[in-house]
Amino acid sequence: MVFLLFRGRSGTHARPPLPGVDVISALVVLQAPSLLLILLVAFFRNNEQSRREDFLTVLIFLLYGFYGVGMQIFVAHHFAAHDPTLLAADQFLGFPTLAVWHWVTSHYMISAVLALTYGLLPWMISLTWIFEQNPVMRIACAVAGVLCFAGYAAMPAVGPRYYWVLHPLTDSARNCMPSMHLTWALILAIAAQKRWWKITTGVFAVLTACATIGCGQHYLVDLLAAIPFTLGVWWFSQRIQDVISARARGLTQDSPEQIPVPVVAFGNDLP
Repeated sequence: MVFLLFRGRSGTHARPPLPGVDVISALVVLQAPSLLLILLVAFFRNNEQSRREDFLTVLIFLLYGFYGVGMQIFVAHHFAAHDPTLLAADQFLGFPTLAVWHWVTSHYMISAVLALTYGLLPWMISLTWIFEQNPVMRIACAVAGVLCFAGYAAMPAVGPRYYWVLHPLTDSARNCMPSMHLTWALILAIAAQKRWWKITTGVFAVLTACATIGCGQHYLVDLLAAIPFTLGVWWFSQRIQDVISARARGLTQDSPEQIPVPVVAFGNDLP
């Protein structure tokens, strides 16, 4: 999931050079430690089933990370950026995207807080799993991460800070529409059950929405698109989990009952 944290880099190529070393480096530096945290916690859990769920979650997130890198490179190589279209949509809504971004960058403390928030996403995902172990959250994170590439291909864009500063010398990933940072943050807020953590993830989702604009990573329409996208993904993920749970119950019910073993009498009990 971390391939969204480092959106791209400046360069002299109209298309990003393979194999996307900058994105792979982000995967190793940022995602690996957050996944290691889940593994560390797993060894301290008393329940064997909970440990297995931790290991499965790490495997799914790790595999998805490499899948995401590959898809990012594919989309960036085959689709040109259409950032002016998204900026025009923001202007139609009356939202000054570039002005907000420039204002944030001119205020160091605000910029630092939003940048920190933007980079905390993989850690928040790991912590939410550790505290909740909600299987629907795990499914939703993966499903959203797969389906988002349809949006990236339909409306490829690199984000304000890359297109309007580095264009046309940009090899950044086309991953604006919908905003996956906000999508994943909303999934965490929906999945959280513990009151204190639901408040925490809710605040984090609001800060993430601010960070995506303030850090120049997204347009307002990216965030608006993320809301129905998140709700649809959550509904679909719940249906998937319902099927998995029903199948698990069916397997339990269909398992053969233990046949009582006859007791053989010896000694004085013999007739």
